[in-house]
Amino acid sequence: MAKKAPSTSSSRPLWQTPLPPDVPGAWFDQAAVARVVKALKALRHTKGKWAGHPFELEDWQLEYLVAPVFGWKHPDGSRIIRTVWFEVPRKNGKSTISSGLALVLLCADGEAGAEVYAAAGSREQAKIVFGEARKMALATPALRNGLEILTNALVAPKTGSVLRALSRMAEAAHGLNVHGGIVDEVHVHKSRHLIDAIETGTGARSQPLIIFVTTANDGDETTIYAEKHNYAVQLAKGVVHDPTFYGAIWAAEDTDDPFAESTWRKANPGLGTTVSLEYVRKEAARAKSIPAYFPSFCRLTLNRRIRAENRALSIADWDASAGLVVPEQLEGRACYGGLDLSSTQDITSFVQVFPNDDGTCEVLSHFWTPAETLAERSRRDQVDYQHWVDLGVMTATPGPVIDTRQVARDVIALAERFDIREIAYDRWGASETRLNLEDAGLTVVDMGQGYASMSAPTKGMLDLVMSRKLRHGGHPVLRWMADNLVVRTDPSGNMKPDKEKSRQKIDGMAALIMALDRAMRNGHGQSVYETESLLVI
Repeated sequence: MAKKAPSTSSSRPLWQTPLPPDVPGAWFDQAAVARVVKALKALRHTKGKWAGHPFELEDWQLEYLVAPVFGWKHPDGSRIIRTVWFEVPRKNGKSTISSGLALVLLCADGEAGAEVYAAAGSREQAKIVFGEARKMALATPALRNGLEILTNALVAPKTGSVLRALSRMAEAAHGLNVHGGIVDEVHVHKSRHLIDAIETGTGARSQPLIIFVTTANDGDETTIYAEKHNYAVQLAKGVVHDPTFYGAIWAAEDTDDPFAESTWRKANPGLGTTVSLEYVRKEAARAKSIPAYFPSFCRLTLNRRIRAENRALSIADWDASAGLVVPEQLEGRACYGGLDLSSTQDITSFVQVFPNDDGTCEVLSHFWTPAETLAERSRRDQVDYQHWVDLGVMTATPGPVIDTRQVARDVIALAERFDIREIAYDRWGASETRLNLEDAGLTVVDMGQGYASMSAPTKGMLDLVMSRKLRHGGHPVLRWMADNLVVRTDPSGNMKPDKEKSRQKIDGMAALIMALDRAMRNGHGQSVYETESLLVI
């Protein structure tokens, strides 16, 4: 499983997504990797002290980019990895390796009529990768003689392939037939339109490859950069599963000393070659003497995002509290439920909390989502919902919206197995579902979503997790939502889940907090309410 790399390494990424050997029939094509290395070595550097020298991959570039991306294959010989997220601080050779790989996809990937695009958020940025590729082609005899090297395009007449710079919005980019895309400096993209156009333009290709290369953004979670970065981190954590997406991120952590050389080496795999130690020392000295420059130094040189969000939990703490939960052993036991219907087009969550006399709680989680829009929302949210449905940890109801009647039937069926004393319910939820549950004899309690109602159970949930007393069984959907959870805090220190600031869905965590509220109000963890002085229902 992919992991967070040890901080003592000078070249390993901080985050690396899983490699795909668990894909049925996956195999590693060493010969394919050797061909890419050979093709890159045929190129010539065009600037700096390396000008005129062959393109020699550094060990970290081979191990963490070229080898996994071009080596892992399906049984039919096609690539498994189709999307690459490669994130390093500036000066680590992003543009050079990007330009080289663009030429590989154009000339050495065995694709007739390949369309390869060097894309960026501005025309000037797009020309950097394309311009470097053009200079490499002019400096490499085989390419200089075999390509038509135009001002705005490189054309391979024998295969009908072309490499172009692309920076216009989706209106000008629709109709692309993309074999390869190099998307540079994703953090400067102000909208997702161009990237969406490139990704949706790969449908007719047998093994398209989109490579994102970038430095960190400033912590803004509303950007396409944040979407892709967070997805890569979620994959690396094991929160979601997608063997077609590969990511490697080098960065310093918030706890690292930004002025220590060990931190610089941790964040910069090319330190000493593509980026000089003297350069980093000068940047660090500037950041130390000019406080206003410190955030830029952290982002550009250490690839450290300055997050504005208030993350509620670390996934390590959540996992440490998982415990073993056996539903059969809970049958007949008293429990409390939380029901969050959210949007009828997204995810409905129902969570049961079973309090124990020793102060621990056991949790069962249930999720529903509409089947008809599953593929579309999987692409939008960058989450493999179908995988969860196949695992049986999420139910897909027929149609374009969630069948709330099925949700009610399923909850009623659970009440036949477990002693559900009360169900907390967002007062803005659908009244029909509430009536169906009440008609079945269940007690449903309205619950507001403001600080007065949510603060005590939110703090109670965090306390239970940190004290390892919330046994949730490691349910993968709830785990994903726990990692997404962001809380909002008012000036008095009250807190509540913040769906607007959270990176992705947190409905299950809202349902868990509501279920805990009912348990606490019925004598389990009542001291939290005494501390908060909140007895509002």
